[in-house]
Amino acid sequence: MTYFPLTKQQQEWKERAADIAARELAPQAETTDREGRYPQECLDALKREGLWGLRVSREHGGLGEDMLTTCLVIEELSKKCPSTAMCYKMHLEAAEIVCRIPTPYQVEHFVEPMARGIVFTTIAGGESWSNGDNWTPSQNVSHVEKVPGGYHLDRVRKSYVTSAGHASHYQFRCRIGAETPQSNASQLFV
Repeated sequence: MTYFPLTKQQQEWKERAADIAARELAPQAETTDREGRYPQECLDALKREGLWGLRVSREHGGLGEDMLTTCLVIEELSKKCPSTAMCYKMHLEAAEIVCRIPTPYQVEHFVEPMARGIVFTTIAGGESWSNGDNWTPSQNVSHVEKVPGGYHLDRVRKSYVTSAGHASHYQFRCRIGAETPQSNASQLFV
């Protein structure tokens, strides 16, 4: 049910996403869920369709679509394969952070490659504060140490990472240095 009229372009995206979902995602969805398999083939289909760059600006080689169009696409994909839609949605969410106000370095190394389907990213969220894979919806975040040439990440323990081990890049919230207050957390894109 649509509560407001879609533009012609938004309607076309909704129909395109529904077609892709029916053709590429639906045939594999049941097996993906039954076997607990990562939906790589379905994500590769989205890549072939150019959708990895949905939120990347046209200026940087992407499709430059708006948030409503993004929601319509995700909704149509999720109707046929929720697993694929979740992985793809987390990619778009993480992409948002680096694509909205990128530095020239980020444009060259992350944004333009994302538009070309080279970078698939996600968000590493949730902190584990004890043994096991428990997720804590806490605003407390672990810290990383700044070292020559980058950051030392061995103290970061995220318990909820969609596409873990499959994404090429990860975005996460942390503190730079153990003495940094929780209120001064930063976002890293690695």
